[in-house]
Amino acid sequence: MKKKEIIVLALILVFAVVMAAFVYFKRVPVGDKVLATVYHDDEVVLVFDIHEDAIYDLVGDYGELHIEVKDGEYRVFNVDCPNHDCEKIGWVQEGSPVPIVCLPNHIMIVQE
Repeated sequence: MKKKEIIVLALILVFAVVMAAFVYFKRVPVGDKVLATVYHDDEVVLVFDIHEDAIYDLVGDYGELHIEVKDGEYRVFNVDCPNHDCEKIGWVQEGSPVPIVCLPNHIMIVQE
C-alpha cells in the first residue's frame, strides 16, 4: 500500500472508534424523561416514560398486547398472537435502538 492509502485507512479507523465510543458511552442523566412511543398502523396510540413503572394494555389487530415498564426497561408480555416473537425480544433497556414489533397486531414500540 501507498503512504496515502495507509493515512486514509488510519483516519477512517480513528473516526470509527470515536463514533463507537460516542454511541457506547452516551448516557441520559438520571431523572430525565426517556420516552417510548407505541404505534399502531403508523398512528401514535401511547407515549410513556420508561422511568415510570407501569403496565399498559393495548388491543391490536390480532388481539391483546401488554407492556410492562419497570426500572428503566420495558417488555411485551401475554400477547395474543401465534408466534410471540415480540415477547422473545425480552427487556429493552434505556438507549437501546431495538424496537419491539408485533407484526400480527401491527404494533411497534420505539424509544425516542
